[in-house]
Amino acid sequence: CETLRVSPSHAVVVGDSDNDMMAARRAGCRSFCVPYGYTEGADPAGFDCDAHVADLLDAAQRITSWYGAWGASQRTSGRDVMGRRLRDFSTPEVAAVHEAANLRALRGEDVTIEWSAAIEPDGSLRHFRGHLAPMHDPTGAICGIAGVWSDVSESRRAEEERARLQQRIADAERVESLGKLVSGV
Repeated sequence: CETLRVSPSHAVVVGDSDNDMMAARRAGCRSFCVPYGYTEGADPAGFDCDAHVADLLDAAQRITSWYGAWGASQRTSGRDVMGRRLRDFSTPEVAAVHEAANLRALRGEDVTIEWSAAIEPDGSLRHFRGHLAPMHDPTGAICGIAGVWSDVSESRRAEEERARLQQRIADAERVESLGKLVSGV
């Protein structure tokens, strides 16, 4: 976590043994367990983890970070959603967009998605942008997804205000041109 500059509470360890799950807990990380790999002869279903996942694709489709503004507005925390799929607590439309983006990234694409949600107490929209990129192992095979999510509400509002002001300037210039035409200037 220190090398990646990520707090343990925002990290997920995907492992295949009880030792992996215990190490994640001791480090303060969440843990996902896959049913294959080096299980030390034990049944992975019995491992103490936050989620049992079928494979890395299943893990990628689960929440691995938390959107602070959204979580605060919903009076919930990352601990409430870690290990759950987005479709378990979001609208089907939002979940479909995110799952499709994950699948595109797992096929090797760099993906940018945007969405809006009415999460403010007054019902106003918050705007979000996500960037997903495939992660590659030393052989070049895709082994996961790296994602960065941003609340772009302020920049979106600034863009909308700029567009409104540009329209007002264009309207004023047209009125001025008409005035000059009418007055013969």
